[in-house]
Amino acid sequence: MNAPEPSRPLADWTEANQRALVAEFSRLKLLLGKPAVEPAPAEVRALATGMTTAIDSLTDLFGLSAFERDLLLLAAGAEMDSEIATLCAAAHGAAQRAWASFGLAMAILPEPHWSALTPVRPLRRWQLLNVDETAGLTQGRIRIDERVLHHLAGSSFLDRRLQPLLTLVPEPTLMADSQRILAGDIASTLAQGGSASLVQISGPDAHGRRDVAAEVATQLRMPLYAISSEEVPANASEIEALATLWEREASLQNALLLIEC
Repeated sequence: MNAPEPSRPLADWTEANQRALVAEFSRLKLLLGKPAVEPAPAEVRALATGMTTAIDSLTDLFGLSAFERDLLLLAAGAEMDSEIATLCAAAHGAAQRAWASFGLAMAILPEPHWSALTPVRPLRRWQLLNVDETAGLTQGRIRIDERVLHHLAGSSFLDRRLQPLLTLVPEPTLMADSQRILAGDIASTLAQGGSASLVQISGPDAHGRRDVAAEVATQLRMPLYAISSEEVPANASEIEALATLWEREASLQNALLLIEC
């Protein structure tokens, strides 16, 4: 779940999510060697009982293991909490290394596994983390992607790399009955899941095609973004990079994409 439940106001969810994140950071500080002088993390985290936190939604969306979840939190903590950064530097034995590394994570986090940073695992497959490999995979600095960092903190917005390419499509105002019926059929098919994730909307009227897509998104309660086919790169590696960014964004926002030809 990427947003607060309808029964929980946004402000309440944001505050509870922040408290849960603080609790996660407190737990990491204990693993990094800080004396237990604060409330137990479990007690603090109980404040968020009954809601889905951003880190929990990320874990479910991308299939993270418990170790990968903690590794992502450690990288986030080093960026958001100066005390975690200081503890990382102490653990590395170098004041200038106030950041997370894979070697440090393997040493302090429960259930470590080497495969966590392989290119095929979620952390790097979906670019949740980036590794500075100039110092080696275990010693290099691990950075959490900025978009993912803000998502953990409870802020949701379109990835800045996609902003020049995508346009948020508003809800349609006037539609023909036939278009609305078509949109309902498409929405019903998509709602059933399965392999029907790609739909072609044909017809001579570009505005009509966009309205149908927008109505589908409205019925599914999902945001719809549009991209011109002319903006889709021709180079295979650039297409793959764009597809990865969009698929990650679609998961984070539970969004749909309209490619306008």
